[in-house]
Amino acid sequence: MSFTTERRIAIVYEPESVPLLKLTESAARNGFRPVWVAGHGDGRMLGRLGSVVVTDGYSTAEIAATLETFGVVGVTTFADSKIEQAAEIATLLGLPANPAQKARLLVNKIAQRQALADAGVPGPRFVGIESPCDTSAARERLQMLDYPVVVKPAFGYGGRDTFCLPDFRAAAAELTIRCQADPWRPTIIEELLGDFPPRDRGGFGDYVSVEVVVDDGVPSVLAITGRMPLAEPFRETGAFLPSSLCPAERSDVAAVAVKAALALGVHCGCLHIEIKLTAAGPQIIEVNGRLPGGGITDLVATQVGVDLFECALNSAAGRPALRPLTSAAGVHYQLALQPPLGRRVRLRPDWSTRLHAIAGVDHVALRSTTGQVGLRDGSYGYLLMVNGLAEDHAALLETYRQLNGLLVSD
Repeated sequence: MSFTTERRIAIVYEPESVPLLKLTESAARNGFRPVWVAGHGDGRMLGRLGSVVVTDGYSTAEIAATLETFGVVGVTTFADSKIEQAAEIATLLGLPANPAQKARLLVNKIAQRQALADAGVPGPRFVGIESPCDTSAARERLQMLDYPVVVKPAFGYGGRDTFCLPDFRAAAAELTIRCQADPWRPTIIEELLGDFPPRDRGGFGDYVSVEVVVDDGVPSVLAITGRMPLAEPFRETGAFLPSSLCPAERSDVAAVAVKAALALGVHCGCLHIEIKLTAAGPQIIEVNGRLPGGGITDLVATQVGVDLFECALNSAAGRPALRPLTSAAGVHYQLALQPPLGRRVRLRPDWSTRLHAIAGVDHVALRSTTGQVGLRDGSYGYLLMVNGLAEDHAALLETYRQLNGLLVSD
């Protein structure tokens, strides 16, 4: 395939799925001009950042036909809910794409778990409930699981509606609650990976995330990102590079991530794979068919010299992605201050002064000075986000300690 100086690439858009400024800057830097595939309401804003193909009232085939007139060289998305549509459009245009059934595996946690299990990829036993009609049979299968278990939506992100259940009775009760929800949402209940509460790993979280790019069916690991301990029940509190894993652990984690990508039959694109570190070895939490959130794209760019947006655009266009170029000194981090579960708290009056006095803090994004989260709220109830550079992992732990010291009861 030949490329002109300016290559048009279709981006199937969903609000808040991607930082637009960073994406458009990366696209321009690499000779791509976005053609946004979006609803009419979003199209007015996106028109300032490229061409727009409005989706309202049009079938996927009609959208693809319109994109063909633009001569797009690839189709991609940064939103879970648009992965299947982007794959279908790319297939209709004869561009690099994941087949429909493979794209489905990247968004349906039940189908994904089954595919991973069929391929022998390490993971928990589970029960998937696709329809309220399945609940009677599901209760029988739930009795065969080892407890505690984790319950979560089969389609979802950010830890929303995800928490731990201690026994069969609690699992059956929760299933009843979800069956009465309107609308019904498919649910997966799976055995807990590792310990709960999580086992201490020197102050760090007991899981990592792996950034993978797949070119023509061949997955390559770009970065293994360390994670801070989860806030109850499963709320994310931060990420950092490099991870605190030893070389042998990094090798094992990378091998499992690659095995998962191959098991799902991914042909192209970027994957964000979360992996639990257990006594039995690394095991897959889930595979996401998109770039990571939580500032991880910035960490990867700073620490290893890879622009993940560029990787996603190039992969969609059938071009080889970047490989790690550097290994910067220190530990780059992005931390989220999560309020404790079920208790209203606020930031100390002098929170800003205290925070900016911490060596290495580069940027602070305030979301709220007060907060209270419930069991089903997920990771998006954080009060503020902090990024910066710590001298080493010990200094990162001290920064994390001081950050959490900014909370007081309201």
